[in-house]
Amino acid sequence: MQQGQWPVFLYCERTAAGLFGEPLNTISNLAFVLAAWICFREWQRRGDGDRTSLWLIGLVFVIGLGSAAFHAMPNRITVLMDVVPIGIFVVSCFGLAVWRHLGLPWWAAAIVAAAFAGASPLVSGWAVGVLPRGSASYAPALIAMPLIAVAIAFRLRGLPPDAQLRGQAAMWSILAASAIFAVSLTARTLDRPMCGTIPVGLHAIWHGLNAVVLLLLTRAHMRNRP
Repeated sequence: MQQGQWPVFLYCERTAAGLFGEPLNTISNLAFVLAAWICFREWQRRGDGDRTSLWLIGLVFVIGLGSAAFHAMPNRITVLMDVVPIGIFVVSCFGLAVWRHLGLPWWAAAIVAAAFAGASPLVSGWAVGVLPRGSASYAPALIAMPLIAVAIAFRLRGLPPDAQLRGQAAMWSILAASAIFAVSLTARTLDRPMCGTIPVGLHAIWHGLNAVVLLLLTRAHMRNRP
């Protein structure tokens, strides 16, 4: 590879440079598009005009497109198309969870989300030794999801029965998303080490499971609206 050329050999499936050198990693991003479509159809059926849910749905769709573009044509532009929507979704989903699931006013939720975004690089740096090969950047999300679920559980006690039911459903959805995300992050981390055993790698599993994670998180937000 010539000096200055983008390092395309980041994932096990790619064995040659060029367009669509990762067919499975590229096509598996359709899972995000499907997740966005499922959530959008539910959003339409609900008919409550919840713009924050629509924002999350749009981000899920963009994540699928951006990741597909990066795995099809890895370069310095498409990597931004991949990572920027993911970062926006993580911070948005965290802030909206604090607002909707924990009942903080919007301005307080915005401050908490900004603090989360500011602290994330520190958490990621701490996690490098545990989650190598770029997976450490997802450590803040891995930690935040179960903490949000626990916070919801503590808040449920003082709520009316209907709000308790919605909160419980959101809590279990977020816990399920946390467990699935732990598995998907493991698959991402082991993609390169497992090349000798699984030539196509494990990154497509990361895409498929993460689509389920984003679907669960978006649905939890959508269904916990008073």
